[in-house]
Amino acid sequence: MTTRKKSSSRARTAVIALAAQCSIKDALALQAELQAALQPSRAVTVDASAVERIDTAALQLLCAFAQQCSAEGRTLKWRGDCAVLQDTAGQLGLHELLGLPQAVAA
Repeated sequence: MTTRKKSSSRARTAVIALAAQCSIKDALALQAELQAALQPSRAVTVDASAVERIDTAALQLLCAFAQQCSAEGRTLKWRGDCAVLQDTAGQLGLHELLGLPQAVAA
């Protein structure tokens, strides 16, 4: 999986851009990107706008990351209107755990 991380030193917010295909084969790379985003940042924004496919392994990682952010008092925000992420998370009942906006939930 190709993800991009941008850090804004002013706001100390890291941005992780999820790849179009988020699957188990890319889970280790996604985990590394998510953990690296936490090092300098108190807030993380996950940009899901490019996601075309996401499997349960990637969702499990994102859930664990969301829980870690919450436990450490970090802010997790979502960017991008991604029907695939909304639909898949909805089918699994993960909107609340992930902190996805309900307004665009399927």
